[in-house]
Amino acid sequence: MSETGASGGTPDGDIPDGDTDTPDGETPVPARDGRIRRQRVIGAALVLVVAGAAGWFAVGHGRATAAAHHNIEITPTGCAPGWQPAAGSAQSFVIVNKSGRTGEIYLLDTNGGVVGEIEGLGPGVQRTMSVPLANGVYKWLCVMTDMPVRASGQGRVTGSTAPAVEAVLPVSEKDLAAPVAAYQAYVAPKLADLLRQVGTLRGAVQAGDVATARSDWLAAQSTWEQVGAAYGSFEDLGDAIGGLPHGLPGGVTDADFTGLHRIEFGLWHNEKPASLLPVVDKLAADVTELRGKLPQLTIDPNDLSLRAHEILEDALRDHLTGSTDQGSGAAFAETYADLQGTRVVFEELAALVTARRPELPAQARDQMNTLEVALLANRTDGRWLGLSAAPLANRQRVNGALGALLETLAAVPDLLEIRNASQATK
Repeated sequence: MSETGASGGTPDGDIPDGDTDTPDGETPVPARDGRIRRQRVIGAALVLVVAGAAGWFAVGHGRATAAAHHNIEITPTGCAPGWQPAAGSAQSFVIVNKSGRTGEIYLLDTNGGVVGEIEGLGPGVQRTMSVPLANGVYKWLCVMTDMPVRASGQGRVTGSTAPAVEAVLPVSEKDLAAPVAAYQAYVAPKLADLLRQVGTLRGAVQAGDVATARSDWLAAQSTWEQVGAAYGSFEDLGDAIGGLPHGLPGGVTDADFTGLHRIEFGLWHNEKPASLLPVVDKLAADVTELRGKLPQLTIDPNDLSLRAHEILEDALRDHLTGSTDQGSGAAFAETYADLQGTRVVFEELAALVTARRPELPAQARDQMNTLEVALLANRTDGRWLGLSAAPLANRQRVNGALGALLETLAAVPDLLEIRNASQATK
């Protein structure tokens, strides 16, 4: 599991290959949660305007255009009451928050697509949104903390020569329900595989066969890496199974350092195999408990699309710098497993991505294939090279391929984020 942890050595040499098998008005909604989102700015509102055919969100700072400013007020009981856009292409809106609450403000087109967004607008704060609008009908949506979602009346833009902005199509929890269910169905047999592999690992540890135990450990670690998109749902069990010694008072000797990386540390630091049996047994118990709890665990739909990018982002930051290594030198093997997990997540989301960026899935798949070839160049005769043993050219190819893929995948969380704007599209 890709987790930030303490640095360990990255020895020269190689390691064995593992077996990696709404209308105007109000709609009551709960208070917004604190889930992590991309492109957050702490302590300031973020003005986002959809730009160009690519459908990306561009960050602006509210600079005025030649257009006259129009105040858009958010009050305790209304969202942009009585607003009307100006004639012509250039539109500049001063968003004034008089609601007494922090929230998000969206400008929607007639299909409910988001063409402008301000995140984190605090009480008493105003921000300017400048956006070229094509002829058509638009409305505002105000999603303020602990208040009902409110939509404005419609406003019609006329006399514009601007092309239609490619709005970000809204995504709802219903849209993501099937991908989330499919991913949960994928995780269950992976945990069964992991438990079986831990049992095989125990046999080698009990027999004192360190070489076989190392190979068995890599198989189990690779399976855990492939479960990547679900780790945020595992809570304490995730740390128990895949945690690192970073931040623990006793470091690698701390009693709370358990699981796969604790076994890795022992196997590659000459600990007596018998001393690792209790650690292996606890790992088996933790995996068994996680399997039992899996039907009750839920994956946040926004997290699933986030993981399509984040799994490999973590691999680049953690594995390919050696910061998660506890002695095995398994960076390439773990990154390869992360790539397989990313493929699964991406394919579950591919139809939704295609509807918003038709060219992106093919590009991502090509780049995944390129990364896979680059990673496999570091496996010979069934053994993976450690970072320091791999030729510089090999490492450069991996880093280049991974960087290109991450640039492509970075669009997925934004394209598939469940924005509160989706509540006004029905």
